[in-house]
Amino acid sequence: MKIHRKIIALLALLLVSLLVRQPEGTEAAANQSNNSCGIERGRDVVFVIQDTPGMQAQDPSQSRINEAIFAVDQADTLDRFGIVGFNEAVTHSFSLSSNKYQAKAALKKLLTSSEENANDASTGLEKAIRDLSATQSVNDKVIVLMTAGTSINNEKIFSLANEAYEKDIQIHTISFGSTPSSIIDETTLRKISRITDGNFHTAVNAAYLREVLSNLRQEIADFPGRELYSDWTLTSDVTEPRGLLVHENVKVDLNGYNLTVTDDLVLLKCTEIRAVNGAVIKAKKLDQKTGSSIRLNNSQLNVTENVTQDGSIVVNGNYKNSAAPELVLASYTQRIHGYLNLNGQEAIISSPILQEGRIDLNGGTFHAKNNLEQKGRFNVQEGKLQVDGNLTINGGPLLDDAYMENKSLDAGGGLVQVGSKESMEMTNNKGHVRQAGGQLFVNHGTVKIYGDYTISDGWLTMIKGSMDTSTPQYGEGDGDFVHVFGDFSTASKRNHATRTYIHLGKPMNDQGHLTDGVLKIEGTFTQSGDGEGHPIYSDRMLQYEKDYSRYNFHAEGRHKVALMNKGKIRAQAKGFTFNLLELHGNLSDYPTDPYVRWNKLNEVVKSANSNLASLSINDKAVPGFTPAVRNYFRFEVPADDYPAGGAQTLKVDARPQDRNAIVDILDRTLSSDGTGEVKVQVTAVDGTKSVYTVEVKIGPGSGGKVTSIKLDRNEIVFTENDRGTYNPEKIVIGYTVYPTNATNQQVSWTSTNPAVATVTPGGIVTPHMKGETSIVATTADGGLIDTAAVKVLGQNDLLQGIKTLEDFVSDNDRFDKIMGGLYDVDKIGIVVPGNYIKKLTFTNPGMLSGGTIETDSGTARVEVRINGITLGANKAGNNFIFNRASMKVTDYVEVIAYDAVSNELERIGTTYPVNFTSTSGVSPGYYSIKTLLENQVLFNQILEEYSPKQLRFSAR
Repeated sequence: MKIHRKIIALLALLLVSLLVRQPEGTEAAANQSNNSCGIERGRDVVFVIQDTPGMQAQDPSQSRINEAIFAVDQADTLDRFGIVGFNEAVTHSFSLSSNKYQAKAALKKLLTSSEENANDASTGLEKAIRDLSATQSVNDKVIVLMTAGTSINNEKIFSLANEAYEKDIQIHTISFGSTPSSIIDETTLRKISRITDGNFHTAVNAAYLREVLSNLRQEIADFPGRELYSDWTLTSDVTEPRGLLVHENVKVDLNGYNLTVTDDLVLLKCTEIRAVNGAVIKAKKLDQKTGSSIRLNNSQLNVTENVTQDGSIVVNGNYKNSAAPELVLASYTQRIHGYLNLNGQEAIISSPILQEGRIDLNGGTFHAKNNLEQKGRFNVQEGKLQVDGNLTINGGPLLDDAYMENKSLDAGGGLVQVGSKESMEMTNNKGHVRQAGGQLFVNHGTVKIYGDYTISDGWLTMIKGSMDTSTPQYGEGDGDFVHVFGDFSTASKRNHATRTYIHLGKPMNDQGHLTDGVLKIEGTFTQSGDGEGHPIYSDRMLQYEKDYSRYNFHAEGRHKVALMNKGKIRAQAKGFTFNLLELHGNLSDYPTDPYVRWNKLNEVVKSANSNLASLSINDKAVPGFTPAVRNYFRFEVPADDYPAGGAQTLKVDARPQDRNAIVDILDRTLSSDGTGEVKVQVTAVDGTKSVYTVEVKIGPGSGGKVTSIKLDRNEIVFTENDRGTYNPEKIVIGYTVYPTNATNQQVSWTSTNPAVATVTPGGIVTPHMKGETSIVATTADGGLIDTAAVKVLGQNDLLQGIKTLEDFVSDNDRFDKIMGGLYDVDKIGIVVPGNYIKKLTFTNPGMLSGGTIETDSGTARVEVRINGITLGANKAGNNFIFNRASMKVTDYVEVIAYDAVSNELERIGTTYPVNFTSTSGVSPGYYSIKTLLENQVLFNQILEEYSPKQLRFSAR
C-alpha cells in the first residue's frame, strides 16, 4: 500500500512539469518570449540579496539597500518588485507587487543582517525563480543577485541559471568586496549572467551601483557600431561599415533593398527585420536575442561567421530561384528560445551546429555540411535534413503520448540523411549517428545513415507503416524506414517494449517503440544491457531515471529488421527479441549469441529484378508508366515552379519493385530553354541494371494566383479569471498563403460573433464574453478561407464534474488545460477531511450491512451514498447509523455532512469494507495545488493517509 501511495506522490512531479511546460508546437508557441512584444509592459524585478554579517562588512554604507530603494522609487507604473534575503536559507521574502511602499519596507528589513554567515545563493535564486515563474504577467522578468564572498552549491546555481534562461528570466549579478580578505567568486557570477544574457558588475561605490540598477535593460555596453533606436525603412541598398545594434521594439523594413553589416548584427528583444522581394541581409556575425524576429519573404539571410539565434527566423517564399538557398550560414547555435521555420525553402550551414530550440522544415531542406547536435525539437515535416558530418541526437525525455511536445528529431514523412555513399568512400570519420538521449521519431519518414548508428540512451521510435513489412516491396515512403549502412548498436536504458501500468485511473504506460516499419542494417547488430528498474512499474512511472536496458530492443507488431551482409548478431538481455527477422542469406551464415530471439524468421536470396514500381516527377506520376517500358516523352511541369532563366532542378521519386535494388538519379535538370531529361538507373541486388528516361518541358502556370490558406491552429481557448478578464489576454494567429510566391498575399480577418471575441487586421484575437465564435481568414485573391474555433469559458467551466483528486487527474485533456495556465493553482486544491466527520466504521448487524458515523457536534445531518444511491442515516448523539440489506466488496461509500441549514460541511469517501478514521498526522482543511507542489513532504503525507477518492476537489 505504501508503494502504491508513493506512486501517487510521483504525480506531483508530473504536475510541476506540466505547470511550467511550454504550449504545443506552433510558431507562436515556439517563441513564447515574443508574446509580450507590441504590448505595453514593465519589469518584474526580484532583488536577491545576501543577508549575512559578511555582506554588511563589505557594504557598511548599505549601498545595496539604499540604491535598490532608489530603483524602486524611479520605477514605472507597470513595474513590480520582489525581495528575497538569504544566507544558507531564505531569511526574508516579499512577493512581487507594484506597491512601492511595501517593497521599500521589505528592503529596509535587510538593513539589519541575520546572524548566520553562511552563503548559499542557490536558495535565494530558487525562491526568486519560483516567484517569477508563477506570474502570468507579460512584464520582462529580471533577478538582481547581490552577494559577497563565495557561495556553496555552485552546480545547483548553474542548474538554476539554466532554468531561469529557459523561463526567459534574466539574471544580473553584482559582487561586493574590495578588501584583501574578501573572496569574490567572480567566475561563478559571470557565468550565471552569461547563461541568462545578463550582466556582471562589481559594486565600486554607491554612484556606480545606482547607474547599474538604473540600466537593467541595457544588454550591450560600448557597442562598436551604429545603434538604432527607432523604426527604419530602407530607400536604397545600405552598407554599415561596422556593426549594427537594433534596440528593443524597433522594426527594420528592407523594403526590397539589401542590408550589409560589415561586423556584428545584434537584435535585442522585440525587434524585427523584414526582408521582401529578393532582398539580402548580410552580416559577419548575427546575435539574435530572445523575442526578436527575422522574416524573409522571397529573400535571403547570409552570415559569414557565427550565428547565435534566440529569437525567430521565418522564411516565406523562395529567393530568386529554387537553386539559391534562403539561409546561408556559417557556424549556427540555436538556443532554447530560438525558432526557425523554413516553410519549404532551403538552409545551408557550413560549420558545426548546436540546436536547442525548435526547427520546422515544412517540406524544406536543412543542409548541415558539418556536424549537427540536436537537443531541441527538430521537425523534418516532409522535408529533408542532410548532415554531411556526424549527427548527435540528445533531446529530452518523453512528455506526451503523441510525441509532439518532446525535444525529438521527428522525421515526419521526410528524409533524414547522414553522410553519403561518396563521403564514406573518402573517410570513415563522417556519416555516423550517436544517440546520447532523446528520441529519433521516424514517424512515417525515411532515415539513411551511411556510417554507424550507436544508441547509448534514448528511444528509437518506429510505430508507423502503411503495408505488410514482410513483403519485399516495403521501402522508402511506405512507413517507417531506417537504413543503416554501417553497424547498429544499442545500449539504451529506456524501455522500448509495451508495458501497461494504470495509476489512479490515469495511464502511465510505456508505449511500444518498435511496432512497425523496417530497420535495414548492412553491418553488425549489437544489443547491450540487461537492467530492469522495476518488475511492475513502467519506465514512465519512474520518470525515466532507472535502467530498463533489458527491453531496449523488444520488437512487436509488424516491425522488421533486415540484416543484409552476414554480420554478427549480439544480444545480452533476457527481454531482447526481434519481431520479424529477415536475413539475406541463411541463418547459418550469421554468428549469433544465445539471447538472440525472434517471433518470425525469413531467409532471402539475391534478386535480379531491376524494374521500377513507380516513377513521379515533382510529385506527379509519369502518365502511362509501365515497369517494362523504359522511355517516356512530353512530361510537363508547372511554370510557377520554374521561372525562366538559369538551370532548374527537378524532384524525382523513383521506387524499385525490389526494394533491395539501388536507385540512382543520373539526370534531373531543366536547361534555361525549359527542356530537359530525367534519367534513372536501377541496379538489382545481383548487379543487373536498367535505365529509365523521361523527356521534360515547362508547361503552363497558375499565373501567380492563390490556391489555399492555412492557419497555424484550429482551436483557441480563453478562460475567465477572478479579475473579470481572461487568460490569456489575447492570442496572435499565424497563417501561410499558398503558393508562398503568389502575387497577392493579403488576408482579411472576421469573427462570426464579435460579442464573444474580436480579431484585428493583424490576426490578434481578444476575448470579450463567454461563448463561442469562429475566426475566419479570407484571402484577397480568390476569397479562400480557413477558420479557427474560439471558446471563451467561464471561470469554473472546465472544473465541472471534478469532485475528487482522482477526478482531477483522470481526464488528460482537461487536466492539461487546467494546469497549462488557464487557472490560478493557488485557488484550486483539495480538502483533507476530519473537521466534521471523525470516523466511519462498517458493521454487520444480523442480516443487514451498515455502519456508524462519528461526527463533530456542528453536524446537523448526514447523507450516505452507496454507488450513487442515497440512504438515510439516523442520529444517535454525535453519531449517525445507517443500514442496508446487503453490501459487497468494492461498493463505493460516500458520507456527506451538513449543517442545520443544509450547507455542505464536508464529505469523505471509501470502499467497503475499508473503515475511515480521521488522522492526526495531517491537519484537516483546504490545501491548494500550489501549496502541494511546493511542499512535496506534505503532499506525500496526505497521500499516505488518504486515497485520491477521499480527497474532495475544491475551487475558490
